Amino acid sequence: MTPPIAPTPETSVPAARPAAAILLVSGMASQLAEQLRGSPLLANTTLHLASDIDEAHDTLNAGTPIAVTLLHASDEHPAPAHVESVQAVQPQMAVLVRCASALPAVLADALWDSGVADRLFTQDIADWAATLSAALREHDRRRLHLLVNESPARLAGGRSFGEVAALALHLLDEHQLASRGALFCIERHDPAAQLIAVAGKGSFAGVNCTPLAAIEDAAARDIAGAAWTGRRSLFGAGHAALFIETSAERTQPALIVLQLDAALPSWRQRILESFTRAVAPAVEHSQLTQQLVRTQRAMISTLAMLAEYRDTETARHVTRVARLSAEIAGLMAREDFGRKLAPQLLEHIGHASVLHDLGKIAVSENVLLKPGPLDAGERQQVKRHVIIGHDILKQSVLLATHGEAQLFELAAEIARSHHEHYDGSGYPDGLASEEIPLAARIVAVVDVFDALISKRPYKYPWSDADALRLIREKAGTHFDPAVVDAFCAVHERKAKTRFIEWSDAMSVGNPELDNDHRRLIEIVNQLGVNVELRNHNSIEFILDDLTSFVHEHFRREEAYLEQIGFPDRQRHRDIHTTIMARIDNARWKYLQGFLTAIEDELLSFLTQWLNQHICGEGRQYAAYAGFVEASSSIN
Repeated sequence: MTPPIAPTPETSVPAARPAAAILLVSGMASQLAEQLRGSPLLANTTLHLASDIDEAHDTLNAGTPIAVTLLHASDEHPAPAHVESVQAVQPQMAVLVRCASALPAVLADALWDSGVADRLFTQDIADWAATLSAALREHDRRRLHLLVNESPARLAGGRSFGEVAALALHLLDEHQLASRGALFCIERHDPAAQLIAVAGKGSFAGVNCTPLAAIEDAAARDIAGAAWTGRRSLFGAGHAALFIETSAERTQPALIVLQLDAALPSWRQRILESFTRAVAPAVEHSQLTQQLVRTQRAMISTLAMLAEYRDTETARHVTRVARLSAEIAGLMAREDFGRKLAPQLLEHIGHASVLHDLGKIAVSENVLLKPGPLDAGERQQVKRHVIIGHDILKQSVLLATHGEAQLFELAAEIARSHHEHYDGSGYPDGLASEEIPLAARIVAVVDVFDALISKRPYKYPWSDADALRLIREKAGTHFDPAVVDAFCAVHERKAKTRFIEWSDAMSVGNPELDNDHRRLIEIVNQLGVNVELRNHNSIEFILDDLTSFVHEHFRREEAYLEQIGFPDRQRHRDIHTTIMARIDNARWKYLQGFLTAIEDELLSFLTQWLNQHICGEGRQYAAYAGFVEASSSIN
């Protein structure tokens, strides 16, 4: 059972937010304040004092949150210009005036037109307090209505569900509704349905992607569960649960849980229910956008695999090219390599580079897998793949929407130009230097390096050192020198950042499973260096690679255990199920927009698990396999 999570000491008592206050502007401000503080209606209200209009401007310009300003004119009538000048600083503020005598009709109309909320003619301080108290309540009501009206536009900036959740809580916090404690929850159905708190404020600050069952506040859990089951908002003395209904297909509702100082009046409840309806479109849109992006990327990967289906090793090549291209672009964006990266390049280069060899779908298998050198005609056939890939992707550009079009436009550039040379000697267009799109210059380096270190039908793999030496030698002729510098910097950082190392002692006696374990170690090390570099675009590729490869490895390992008749294989299956759930959960967190939720937690877990998996569990079945083989040879 998951242990309860208590609020951290630094967040258990939220910092007090300044409440809206009253500004008294009068030559007698001190005397008026002393009388008003004696009224129970204003007992908890902060009063700020200004002796004249200039001092009032100083207070307002300092950013002090003022709900109501009272202009007191004891000897003369207030000027409309004074009203307008203070409201210009804080437009949402109400302005009241107090006059010793009735105003001429023309001046009264001018004051109303300038925005005066009320005029006080009475000398009774109790009446003043009642009017100011009513003005404060009205200000609070207007602010909450503003919250509802502004929320769709404010939440439109959220690109992921996690960002929308954080923005919604921030909006509530701005209106002192989330400062004590607030959670934003959604239901996750894998492996079992449960509410997950994806964001928190106040006493729950720092909570992200935490099961609601692990939250220590029992009353919060209870009201959240009741609201979710009943599909409606609920309000109690110490908590409120705001149910956010969604209507679009394939989207799910959400829930906001608030800790309260006291029960909310009915009018506040109604406004908060309006708030849930106002934020629902942003909640829907973030989910649909995420689904669309994942579907698009899955289709791109499928298209790339279709082009490479005849060569499994080449298919893995495009995945490695995508990841390394994103890593280089990320480093070039963070550090000065003399090249300026457009935001769309940084966002899309990884996925766009997956399609760099799409045109090879038109190259015959005999040519593609030929074990020896190509003749002139075969070389021309291979060279055509850049034009074919470009033309296919340009058709996608014409059919795509704006965001998708950017990705396919970049993919088309890469497909056409990744065989251009920096000195102009490449193909198909003989482009040189800055004429070659930067994304293609990045992919060109990565493509050649990965091809060199990979086994091909016509060659054995080079060592990393030999491949790096060639890349450096070709800087300025084949490759952009700045891209080569960034590539080498990435490679050096990876070489220095190793979280787990393979050794012969880790061998389980099965070459296929040993290769799997080497690749798993490499994936974990890739994750580690990208976590350290905060390279979130690359982390997505690594998580996808990790998820798919761990599934493959577990299938092979379980088949092997079945083959040798290992007696403890059910326990291994159970461990595999637990591991996959942990990885899938980390990937889910990442896709919700919580970029840091998977980092230290997942990396530490994977490092420990791999050591245990290979050196512990792997050694067990390796020993058993040796026993079986020995027994077979004796018989």
